[in-house]
Amino acid sequence: MRWRVANRTKHEERPSQGHPVRYAMNYDFEPLVDAEEIAGLLRLHPKTVQQMARNGQLPGIRVGRFWRFRKSEIDRWLRSELNCAGYACRQNEEVNS
Repeated sequence: MRWRVANRTKHEERPSQGHPVRYAMNYDFEPLVDAEEIAGLLRLHPKTVQQMARNGQLPGIRVGRFWRFRKSEIDRWLRSELNCAGYACRQNEEVNS
């Protein structure tokens, strides 16, 4: 049986090989940003951001020898770290609790 390469995705296997046909799965995930970009957003030095992630103070993901971050996780962390009850997000959290 002949297969056209154009009809297959790179994760699809030929049925003649005795393996089930697998198709590439599309995941919508938030792109990761590096420590320098997060440092710019937080106005910190990139080494400080890396140290905070290493110590578990900042949510991050280690990819090889580099730290990567999701902006949504950093935003959630910032909202949870607010100390002033005058911020709107803190007032809403206190009312809902």
